[in-house]
Amino acid sequence: MHQAGWEQNEPRVLIVPVGIAGRAGSVPPPELLRDLVGELASSLCLDYEIGESVELPARLLASEREQVEAHRALATLIARYRAQPYFRFLFITEEDLYVRGLNFVFGLAAPGGRAAIVSNARFGEEPAGSRVLENGVPLERLTKVALHEIGHTLLLRHSDDPRSVMKYHNSLAELDASGGGFTQTDIRGILYAYPGLEGRVR
Repeated sequence: MHQAGWEQNEPRVLIVPVGIAGRAGSVPPPELLRDLVGELASSLCLDYEIGESVELPARLLASEREQVEAHRALATLIARYRAQPYFRFLFITEEDLYVRGLNFVFGLAAPGGRAAIVSNARFGEEPAGSRVLENGVPLERLTKVALHEIGHTLLLRHSDDPRSVMKYHNSLAELDASGGGFTQTDIRGILYAYPGLEGRVR
């Protein structure tokens, strides 16, 4: 059971737009983050704050593949924000992310940590053989991945339940087919570790 001293106050989540120094268009637009807050609040009723944008050093961009290595980016951001008294940090970037051994990742979180990073780079694409992308799909995808990664910070593992937002996915088709929220099993797991979130998880 995790008691971090925040239970007496409103648990706050800082959402930070992240770009790469010298790369135009790598920071997500403010309106996207405002829409994301509304979607996240329907599953996790927390106090969300959108922070000032931050730039990562250009050396974190693997120029040969035009991607950012997610572990290094997240570690750099955690070091920068570690002392700030937020319950969780959610970093959002327009840059494509990868980890070693994989072509790309939608997001990354350290299980049980306080921070996660999510890329919006692929959410406007269509899966192979799909119909024309509907307007709300990119935001729906971003919300799913953000909830998934926050779930990992709340000690949730991947789920085999297709209704769960914690279902593992490594393609847009799998992401679209997964659930958009926490199941009752997920909620029990979160509240076991964080009983102070009672009534805030749906």
